Amino acid sequence: MRDANRKKVLEAPSRAIFWKEIKRLPADPKPAAISVTADELKDVFEKRLNPPEVLPPQFDSAQHKINKILSALIPDQTEDTTPDGFFTHACTENDMGRLKNRIRNHSLDSTPGEDQASWGNWLMIN
Repeated sequence: MRDANRKKVLEAPSRAIFWKEIKRLPADPKPAAISVTADELKDVFEKRLNPPEVLPPQFDSAQHKINKILSALIPDQTEDTTPDGFFTHACTENDMGRLKNRIRNHSLDSTPGEDQASWGNWLMIN
């Protein structure tokens, strides 16, 4: 079965048929087990996402100084200037009702994302 599926995908005569075959394939019933802990990732991400204590020679030290000055000018809090208050708009019961109706009508049987949370979880929010 697996070899037949592989052959259909690899020998698809067009892009349309290729994607039709890909979509026809069953999803993996078991997601892969997580092999790393959040604590292990924390150390790696902190090193990658934060500037090093001492700049390596390949860094442009002048640009680094400019960036440091410019970043200090960014306020801790900013004002939401979008016309509809997009970033500060509180969710209302009406918003949640519309979301739940949309999920019921369009998304209940959709594949969950990486977190494996189903769309049905949203329906449980009061």
